[in-house]
Amino acid sequence: MNITDFTPEERAIVEKEITERLRDMFYMKKNKYIQVAIRRLETAGEMDGEDRININFSFVLVWNDLLQIVGRERRLINGS
Repeated sequence: MNITDFTPEERAIVEKEITERLRDMFYMKKNKYIQVAIRRLETAGEMDGEDRININFSFVLVWNDLLQIVGRERRLINGS
């Protein structure tokens, strides 16, 4: 199966679901990432007003995540 096998409606559902998962993940881990950034600032020394503060966040999906989203939608449409 390939992403091109998804209908436009299924693609929209996948996009919405990934957006929701990303929101949930960030919500659950935001404090951890902010605490790490604060600890780095404590050891950074004197900062200039233009110094950047980076907070890195990685969100990883596997192909089966997308298949599960589409499979659930197809099951609901078919009434199973």
